[in-house]
Amino acid sequence: MKIRDRYTRGIGLGAPSVPVRKRQAEDAGPSSVDPSDHVSISERGREIQRARGLALAAPEIRQELVDEIVGQLERGEYRVAGSDVVPRMIREHWMLAAGAVR
Repeated sequence: MKIRDRYTRGIGLGAPSVPVRKRQAEDAGPSSVDPSDHVSISERGREIQRARGLALAAPEIRQELVDEIVGQLERGEYRVAGSDVVPRMIREHWMLAAGAVR
């Protein structure tokens, strides 16, 4: 079933078929800002912003952990049981399949 009317025309087809015009308030510049307008961010919102900033600033590779494991490998001390690896491989496979992990 296809739905075509003036409201759905162009949806999902890339660029809109009707040119989009800017609002007059956007064209007017900063003088159109109402001084009573304000934004208030909750404490929870600030916590999320801080956490996001820390996560983005953290290195993607934890070099100290990599160096430790490389040292263990070189010394022949690194041991991993297959019973520890398999459940994690399965979990990560399902997460990838579900789109939860990049």
